[in-house]
Amino acid sequence: MNIRKFLSRYKGRYLKSLRSKYSEDLKAYFSDNPTIISNNCLAGFVYQDTGTPYTSPTIGMYFFFPDYIEFLSDLRTNLYADLTFTDVSKYELGNERIKKAKHKYPIGLLNNSMEIHFLHYSSREEALEKWKRRLERVNLNNLIVLGTQLDLCTENDIKAFDQLDFEKKIFFTRDDYNTKSGVFIEAFKKSIKIGDPYQSGHILYKHLIKKVKNKA
Repeated sequence: MNIRKFLSRYKGRYLKSLRSKYSEDLKAYFSDNPTIISNNCLAGFVYQDTGTPYTSPTIGMYFFFPDYIEFLSDLRTNLYADLTFTDVSKYELGNERIKKAKHKYPIGLLNNSMEIHFLHYSSREEALEKWKRRLERVNLNNLIVLGTQLDLCTENDIKAFDQLDFEKKIFFTRDDYNTKSGVFIEAFKKSIKIGDPYQSGHILYKHLIKKVKNKA
């Protein structure tokens, strides 16, 4: 094993140990194995860290926020829309990320409109197969919808998210936008983003649990 792989594996184990401090509280909240919809890898980390089966297709991928809001605006229809693929993102940032990535990951298109960047997949075939397989487990009557202030997210997106008709929805932000679904994380206030789930999952977990307990 080369030094880069060793350091990457060590870092992954360390970050997982930070998240594991909250795993029991997370298990209590997610005990009925809900379908977790998220704009990035956060849903996947929650399933992994609670040891529960994937009941959502939003695993190992991310949306840019204009597309995520469109996706959520008619979730029941958009989940089952045709999934095709494209070689080029409509977002300049998306194309820049692909050029810098360790591998060229597939970009999906739902209904020929909403981009899904399958960051942790190596081929279109793999992304499509797993998306379809996990769709079969979706429970639209047991949803938790998550958002984090990343990937071209604007204040208008945050407010639009807050107006969506989901009983359980939580949005992590770096500023206080005075929304019902918002969770302001002061630790990220001076950052241009609130932190991705891999690097900062333990912080997101901490605030998620606090939000849930305050509602109880």
